[in-house]
Formats: sequence, C-alpha cells, structure tokens
Amino acid sequence: MAEWQEPKTDYTAEAQVTPSIFNTLGENERYLQEKKITTEQVQDASITSTQYGTRTNISGTEVLKVCIGKIRKWFADLKALAFKSTVGTSDIDNYAVTSSKLGTNSVTTAKINANAVTDAKINSVSASKVTGLHKVATSGDYNDLKNKPNIGGGSGTVVFNGNANHFDYDLGFVIKGGYRYAVELNYAVGEGIAIGEGSDATLRVLIPGDCYAADRMTNISIICLTTGYDGTAVYHGGGSIYTEGDATIEGGGLDRDAGYIEISGHSCPAIKRVIELGKAY
Repeated sequence: MAEWQEPKTDYTAEAQVTPSIFNTLGENERYLQEKKITTEQVQDASITSTQYGTRTNISGTEVLKVCIGKIRKWFADLKALAFKSTVGTSDIDNYAVTSSKLGTNSVTTAKINANAVTDAKINSVSASKVTGLHKVATSGDYNDLKNKPNIGGGSGTVVFNGNANHFDYDLGFVIKGGYRYAVELNYAVGEGIAIGEGSDATLRVLIPGDCYAADRMTNISIICLTTGYDGTAVYHGGGSIYTEGDATIEGGGLDRDAGYIEISGHSCPAIKRVIELGKAY
C-alpha cells in the first residue's frame, strides 16, 4: 500500500504553475492547429533545387534539395540510347562496322598484289639499306667478330697475300703479340709466335727448306717481321743456312769437310702469304 507523502511547502515562485503558463500552452496549441503541415501539403510541396555540376553519388544523409540536384545531373547526362530497349544499326550507323563496309574496304589479294612482299622483292633490298647491323653481318669476315675463339685444326685468316721482298714492302696487317702465324714462301711454310705489343711487336719464323739425306743437303730460312712507322707489319729481314756435303758443328759453329756451307743474311726469300692462326697464349 502506498505511503502518504506530505505536500512540499518549499516551492519558489519560479517553480510554481502560474496562470501565464496556461496562457502560453494555449497559444502554442492554437498555433499548431492553425499552422500544422498535413500529409496533402507534403505530397504537393514544391522543392527548388539547382542541378549539380558533376555526376556525384548521393550520400547517406542529404539535404532534400541537394539530393534532387544530384539526380537532375545524372538524368541530364543520359542520351537517347540510354532509353532504348535495343540498339539498332541505324542508331550507330556512322561508326558501325557492317558487312557492307567490310566488303567495300576489306584488304584482298587483288588490292595488295602489286605491293605484295615476295622473295624477289626481299632479295632486291640491298644490305646498305639495312641499318643497325654489326659489320660482320655484311662483311662475313671472321676478323670482324668480337671475342673470337681460338680456332685450331688448320683454321686461319690470311692477313697478307702477294709477293713481299726484303725491306721494300708494307704487309698491311697489325702484328698481334701472343698470336701464332704461318709464313709461306714459294717452296715451304713455317710457323712462329709474335711477341711484344704495338710498335714493339715482332714475328720471327723458322722455315725448313729442302732436306735430302742422300745428298747430305739441308736448307733453313729465317724470316723477321717487325712493326713499321704506320703501325703495320714490314718485312724487316731474313736469312738462310745452306749445307751440302760433309758438315759438322764444332766450337759453336758449322765446320765444312769437303762440303758446302753458306750462312747468308742477304738471301731473304720472297714472302707469298702470311696466315694468322689464332691466339697462342
């Protein structure tokens, strides 16, 4: 059972319910009755909006007139095709790819026959018209290769071919130190390894000649190639040793015994070819 509560006696004037409060409440109720917004008014209300400048998505919370402005922009940018259930050729005819256009503008054998790429036309293109190739692609010369391997087994590059005589011929190739060379005469071929580099490069070759044991005869030639003033090889000098009959080596020299011995520094045979055989070391 509820307990009796004594009325409070400490109310202030501000907290008391005065007649003016009833007047205020009455006026507020009257205002609401006269100014209240009905459902019909909301449904028939007009909204003034400004079309948005760009197509922008509607946010989770929007002012109504801003929301309408955004929607207006999306609809304004839609074109006629957006409202078609199907798009026909006539709608995009200016840009459409049709069988008629392909038939008119298609590339056929007849249309390119005059300018077709044939083997004969490819072969008619000179190597000088092809750019960006390395020298070896057009020269076919082994010496134009970079980082050439040392190829043995008789392979070599002819660096001189002609007729070179002592002291009167520039052989036209650069002597490479550490490379093997073969020097060919009319009657024999010998090999040697070049030493030195640049202007100090030299090549000395021992060339065995005729040797007949029955006649006790032998012939040996020595060829010396050096680097000339223009940086290429020159025939610097040579000589030969010729023995026939009885000859012995005594006291560091050749001794003739009823035979024939000739050591000549002026008998320099003509050089016919010089062949570079590859790097020796």
